[in-house]
Amino acid sequence: MQQASKTVSSASRESRGVEIRARPACPRLIMEKRARYGFDMETLPPPPPPEAAEEAGAIDDVEFSASPRCIAKTLSAKEVLLTTAHSFQFPEASAPPCPDPLLSVEGRRVLALDNDETTGYYQLASLLYAMHMHLVKRPPPEAVTVDFLRRGAGRPGTAQLLRQAAALKASGRLDHVVLFTAAKNESGWVTYLAGCLEAFAEVPAGTVERVVAREDVGPLSFCPRTGHLVKDLRLLCTDPSRVLLVDDKPHFVHSGGCGRGVCVGVTPYEQHVGIEDLVEAIPCGPAGVALARAALAEDRASNKPPSPRDFSSDTELFAVAAAVNAFFP
Repeated sequence: MQQASKTVSSASRESRGVEIRARPACPRLIMEKRARYGFDMETLPPPPPPEAAEEAGAIDDVEFSASPRCIAKTLSAKEVLLTTAHSFQFPEASAPPCPDPLLSVEGRRVLALDNDETTGYYQLASLLYAMHMHLVKRPPPEAVTVDFLRRGAGRPGTAQLLRQAAALKASGRLDHVVLFTAAKNESGWVTYLAGCLEAFAEVPAGTVERVVAREDVGPLSFCPRTGHLVKDLRLLCTDPSRVLLVDDKPHFVHSGGCGRGVCVGVTPYEQHVGIEDLVEAIPCGPAGVALARAALAEDRASNKPPSPRDFSSDTELFAVAAAVNAFFP
């Protein structure tokens, strides 16, 4: 069993491009988390510079700005000043066929939000969720996760962005708000997080009405070379020009040449907030807490060290909220 655990964990990290370090055999909980509770931990390259993308002949059908302030100014002034994104290059420069949209065949207006490193930093929150599901057979209390978001795991401006989206929906200017993520949702993790984000932002339940996760996309949505999810805006709406996606990996977004989608690119948010106190509070008895401690130690040993940067002064999503308001008049 220990050898099987090592195999599952090593393969998972190799697929994410994370360095594998020598370490003890994985605790049983970590093996289950790696195999069942997926979340956004891919280590992806930065967007290529425009000149490099041009040389590669990249698909040019998604607009984005690396600076949300730029797109907010552009859209409010109704000027075409956006930097053109060179989106993911499919083999032989041919995008996959148009998928059946999950949300709308009528050109509805859609705001899509990426998950980890865009609206917050949730790697340890997903681990805590896996611990609770394994040890006590239910998710952590919502109040616990909301407090974790308020301690810094939630990106500054996320609450304001969700409040802006709720107001736009209420006024009839926006039809759908979704989480569009590479994370797995088979355990209910992303759906649970969506509810916690709504509570964190103090918006009505159901503001985020749909989760589009790894299980919801077809095999053609994955890069055949690296296995990374490439987000096709046509999966949300038949008219991708009515979709605005906020994502920290805009170079893995496209709309298949079927109209021009818009992706607001933000820098990755990696504010570390520890969960040691939350692990000790899991109501599972001493043996269960010991297993959770071992899982946390294993997670720390097998992943890159936390970023030393203080992200508390990050303001990018405040600018995104202004861009969203301008994009959906």
